Amino acid sequence: MKRRRVRERGNITRFVKEVGKFTDTTTLEDYEYYKDRLHETMGRLTSLDDEIHELLDDSEYDKDLQKCEEYIRVR
Repeated sequence: MKRRRVRERGNITRFVKEVGKFTDTTTLEDYEYYKDRLHETMGRLTSLDDEIHELLDDSEYDKDLQKCEEYIRVR
């Protein structure tokens, strides 16, 4: 599960970098495509986080939850 989470985080990073390259000439279709991809990927990432959190004890859960929230804020 953690490997899948790393992959999803990598996808989010890649999508955000692509969106960062957009200019005022970028088409609406491109914006919609990346918005949808980010939304789908964040959904999968959130689901994986929830699955992982079910397996952790309280101290591990708190540490991992902080990392997840930090990652979401940064993106």
